[in-house]
Amino acid sequence: MPNEVVVIGAGAVGGSVAFRLAQAGARVTVLDAGEPGSGTSGSSFAWLNSGDKQPREYHDLNVAGMREHRALADELGGRWYHGGGNLDWAATDAGREKLRQRVARLQEWGYAAEWLTPERVLGELEPRLALDRDEGRSIAYFPEEGWVDGQLLARALAGAIERGGGRVLGGRQVARIESAGGRVAGVGTQDGDRFAADVVVNCAGQHADAVARLAGGDVPLANTLGLLAITSAGPPVVSRVVHAPNVHLRPDSGGGVMLHVEEIDRELARDTVVNVNLAGCSELLRRAVELVPSLGGRTIVEARIGTRPIPKDGLPAVGPAGSDGHYVVVTHSGITLGPLLGRIVAAEIIGGTPDSRLAPFRPERLHESVAQARGARS
Repeated sequence: MPNEVVVIGAGAVGGSVAFRLAQAGARVTVLDAGEPGSGTSGSSFAWLNSGDKQPREYHDLNVAGMREHRALADELGGRWYHGGGNLDWAATDAGREKLRQRVARLQEWGYAAEWLTPERVLGELEPRLALDRDEGRSIAYFPEEGWVDGQLLARALAGAIERGGGRVLGGRQVARIESAGGRVAGVGTQDGDRFAADVVVNCAGQHADAVARLAGGDVPLANTLGLLAITSAGPPVVSRVVHAPNVHLRPDSGGGVMLHVEEIDRELARDTVVNVNLAGCSELLRRAVELVPSLGGRTIVEARIGTRPIPKDGLPAVGPAGSDGHYVVVTHSGITLGPLLGRIVAAEIIGGTPDSRLAPFRPERLHESVAQARGARS
């Protein structure tokens, strides 16, 4: 067992890894440039699912991640976890066919997926939706899916880490990773502090590539931006995740509704991280009121633009990278996979035995794909 472990990042992934490491008896220090849950975990739609995760190995990992969330909520008494399932339907023939194929594949793989009529949706699940009876004539329902409050999850994990003897230090920007003899030896921060480390676990999300370079590693990312808007609080209007053709929404822990539209994400520019796209928020609310008229009169009280950390090929990158003792964990499915990866990664680091479930997701494959692409262009 390593004597000292530094985990960089206190979101859903870093917090889960550090929690399981501390639980196993390692001396753990978590460093984050902000506070727990202030990064991507707090600006994510946080939909728990494996609805369209491919290939099969990735799907299976996410299914296990969904189960792990339920177990972690039971273990820690988590208020961050919400079930209720997910409703999804399409407005075009092409969209319906794509959804039909997805449901058929998921049913073949043993994933809970069924078709509901508009009458059943309105009568039993979401009576406040203004469903277009033609558009919504075939609604897919995934009853085991759900959502989490990423900020509450990160804070709960931070508390569990500290109760287990670890440290969670916010406001600590990592500036260097020290090595000796080809192996990591410590982490230095911008404010001049140094933390000894036998192992450094890089859970820095959107910055995982930059942190990896500090350790001599290379983890190419293709990050994207996402805009979320949260309405003012009021009586509950939806009880679960809803993916309608024009807007996605779910309850928010503060009593409002969280809104998202993928096509608006594609219009975001990097400078909107500072200057929030107010026009986009207004459009989100307009679409939401069309679907849920009882949202009329609500206002947008918060907008969040998050950067989604995505390895270059879209799949997780989990494992050693660069200097001996530097271990990276970065994935687009950080919310769904966080607690599961925490358990698996901690076991690998403590026990030294690779887990076969992670074999398709080791970081070295990214180097191979880049090299192949360069060869094809030459």
